[in-house]
Amino acid sequence: MVKPISNMFDKTSKYVLIILFSLSFMLTYGQRNEIMDKPKVDERIEILSIVFRLAGNQEYSSGIFKRYVDRINEHYGPFKEHELITFVNKIKNENGIGYDAVMSIAIHLDDKFNLKQKNINETLDKRWSRANALQFATLLNKFYKDSN
Repeated sequence: MVKPISNMFDKTSKYVLIILFSLSFMLTYGQRNEIMDKPKVDERIEILSIVFRLAGNQEYSSGIFKRYVDRINEHYGPFKEHELITFVNKIKNENGIGYDAVMSIAIHLDDKFNLKQKNINETLDKRWSRANALQFATLLNKFYKDSN
């Protein structure tokens, strides 16, 4: 039995359309060959993660990277009683500061750990008050200097 030519043509045209659609999708949404900056450490993220680890926040206390954790404990262990850690424990218990609230303040710090106050009332996580954020930034600067 011979298949009609029109049926073969319909089948072939479907495949051609699928291939053309796939190619256009890849060209439109595929990754471009843009050169990205080299990865770098954001000190704000690192220091806040360390501070909240020292304060005992479970979400910042993973022990997966033992060498990294050992270095943190060795260098920052003597600062577990620092006034910043005491303050963090206070606001953690009173306002539920943890998880994403920690990183919400990180983006409000400049590279010297000073609080950027532009639009802070609209953009800072509601668990932080303006007064707590200011005191936190002041104590963070002190901690950074004290812990070298």
